Amino acid sequence: MLLLVRELRHLRHHPDHHEPIGWLELAAAGIFAIEGYHIWHRHHEKELLTGAHKFHVLPWLYAALAVWYAVMAFGIGRIYERCHLHLHADGFSGRLRSFGQRFSYKWPEVDHLEPSGPADVLVHHRNGQQQRLSFANVQNGPAMRDQLLAHSNMNSPTMS
Repeated sequence: MLLLVRELRHLRHHPDHHEPIGWLELAAAGIFAIEGYHIWHRHHEKELLTGAHKFHVLPWLYAALAVWYAVMAFGIGRIYERCHLHLHADGFSGRLRSFGQRFSYKWPEVDHLEPSGPADVLVHHRNGQQQRLSFANVQNGPAMRDQLLAHSNMNSPTMS
């Protein structure tokens, strides 16, 4: 319960910052592991008394959940870090979904950027093609989109 209160308090004060270790997820992994062992042990003791062996799915399910939560505890911060936007003098690049494709644009190939909706940008290429970049699924997506638009106005004298 203390870890839950700690997590809620952290999210209220630092919603954009993710800790390197998810302590609540790690506690959940430990609880699943202990419960899985407890269920397995109870069935094992019964099998020793009766001599009848049965396969029980529940202990293995709990073990799988324990492993899943342990992986999440140590890897969730890295998953969130995969979404990023890099602004540089030559252009911009980034990734807008954790497991999505990266994008990279250089200013000579971009004609102009146009805001589209509350968190989207329409990239107009010099060859006439258009591509939509949606920041809707990224934390602070609209602010990130606005940074990109401001960066395009400051650092691209060739854009109209």
